[in-house]
Amino acid sequence: MRFGSNEYLQKVKEITNSDEKYEQMVKNEDATYTFIIEPEPEKGVKDGIVLGYSMKNGKMVDIWPGERETDFVISGSYGVWVDLVTGRMGVTSAFLQRKLRIRGEFSRILKLSKPTEYWIQLLRKIPTEFDGVYSKFNIGGES
Repeated sequence: MRFGSNEYLQKVKEITNSDEKYEQMVKNEDATYTFIIEPEPEKGVKDGIVLGYSMKNGKMVDIWPGERETDFVISGSYGVWVDLVTGRMGVTSAFLQRKLRIRGEFSRILKLSKPTEYWIQLLRKIPTEFDGVYSKFNIGGES
């Protein structure tokens, strides 16, 4: 399924909420997030993607396309997000190298780096198709 599509977002929610280990890792985390995935027209990615989600007591209670007011806004180029989802780059490295920009309480985000790395591993279970030159990194999905 296409990275960032409504179908993809619903699968993200399903996988997130079905993993007990992740739920325990973030059981006290109540926050809302917006991800801004910036286009790279020169690399065949004409449109950006904006999506958000909310977490409450370790569960993803909502996920949506588009922008809403949230506690955190995390933005970066499409290629950086592909690198994160495919495991070619870690979240902490992306923040420290300023490949991801954040609005919100940075120390709180850093505290969540280990659960976030685990969550991104969960996302690799989703068969994912990337746009443009990044299609060579498509994910077949893992069990």
